[in-house]
Amino acid sequence: MAARNTARKRAFQILFEGDQRGADVLTVLADWIRHARSDTRQPPVSEYTMELVEGYAEHERRIDELISQYAVDWTLDRMPVVDRN
Repeated sequence: MAARNTARKRAFQILFEGDQRGADVLTVLADWIRHARSDTRQPPVSEYTMELVEGYAEHERRIDELISQYAVDWTLDRMPVVDRN
């Protein structure tokens, strides 16, 4: 169970970084994978982390629509980055 929790945390970090950099999350994911392969100090990116990030990228528009629909008195651009991710 700890591995899946770690994978979810890493997926969150990738989404957060993409939002902060204004970069596509799949680009950030590729950066993380490349760094993990070239630097032994970097933890590997698990399959589950990749699945979560790729799933988000595939459904990003729908996810944002649902959040916008159900968020009371908050628009996506007003939400803190952590809450959006």
